[in-house]
Amino acid sequence: MLTYPAAVHKPLGPQTEPRMTGHDIVCLHTMAGYLSSTDRYFRAANGAGYIGTESHFGVGGRWGGDARAGLDGTVWQWQDLMHQADANLDGNPTVISVETADNAARPIAPWTPPQCEAIAEFLAWVCDVATHADCPRRGRATGRASPSRSSPTPAPDVAASAATVKGAIRGASWAGSAGRARGARTVPLKPGSTKSPASSPAPKPSPQQSTPRHPRRTTPWP
Repeated sequence: MLTYPAAVHKPLGPQTEPRMTGHDIVCLHTMAGYLSSTDRYFRAANGAGYIGTESHFGVGGRWGGDARAGLDGTVWQWQDLMHQADANLDGNPTVISVETADNAARPIAPWTPPQCEAIAEFLAWVCDVATHADCPRRGRATGRASPSRSSPTPAPDVAASAATVKGAIRGASWAGSAGRARGARTVPLKPGSTKSPASSPAPKPSPQQSTPRHPRRTTPWP
């Protein structure tokens, strides 16, 4: 089992999800809701336990039930990082998913300062090579962002913006509908980075290409 020490561990039930095949991407979602209501949805509304959709983590905000419960910046972990969560469709085998609470309206409000702090601290932990020391070889975080041997090299910066997460990387579809822009970024695992993703705007896709493409590696990983 791999859990984040700073998170409140809140498993949804007996483990029924397949194991992850690697850890190469952290995807920050916006909930269009609150941590408390998303927890109820994962736990019951979309199927008991892990039958329905879930993410690995959730970060509370200052809106709705979260405000009343003082959950701004609180991190909950629903799924063990050794097992898949269902938030990224074809990316589930290797994508670590994080839901972030918002104002549940458009325009979606920016992350709060406590959320930014919590996200930055989490990214520093999850991008540390030591965090993945017990993972399978192809699932460890490395300076090369831990792709599988058959995967193309991830870009050194942003893999995809939250607004273009459908078909986001390596030709895999990550969602059944277009994402919601929040200035959030999909972050390849890159050890040593503690910079908050909220500090830089999401890249704008070109008219000819809605999602970034990454060059394929022509030599095998050592």
